[in-house]
This record gives sequence, structure tokens and C-alpha cells, in this order.
Amino acid sequence: MKEDDIVRKEAGGYLGRELTDEEWKDAYPDAKARLDWIISQEGDADGERRKPCYLGKLVQEIVVQNAFNIYYRTMPV
Repeated sequence: MKEDDIVRKEAGGYLGRELTDEEWKDAYPDAKARLDWIISQEGDADGERRKPCYLGKLVQEIVVQNAFNIYYRTMPV
């Protein structure tokens, strides 16, 4: 299994469901960039931040953030 597939599975586990292809496409690049920034600022915590579960959690956070953004943008004022 490729690392991307493992990360996607981890993110789905945190969400409690599988990610759609669109969610994955939108969230993964942002999560990867966020992880790179975190590691550049804080280090990799003895390799803990380089594990698929860490990136999976970041993907999950971005999927949830995107869902809230869509919800609040479509609310009537």
C-alpha cells in the first residue's frame, strides 16, 4: 500500500467515513504544506510528525474546516 493510501485511510478513520475523491484532492496538498511548515518550525518530534497518522489527522482537520466553510458560505443572511 502506498503512503498516500495509508494517509487517506488514516484520515477516513478520524472522520469515521471514507474521504471522497474531491475531499482528498482538496485537502491533501494543503495538509502536506502544513506538515512541511510545522516540521520546519517545530521539528519532526523524533519522527512522530512524519508518520502517516499525523498527516492523516491534518487531512481530516482540513476536510472538516472546508466543510464548515462551505456550510457557512451557503447560510442565508
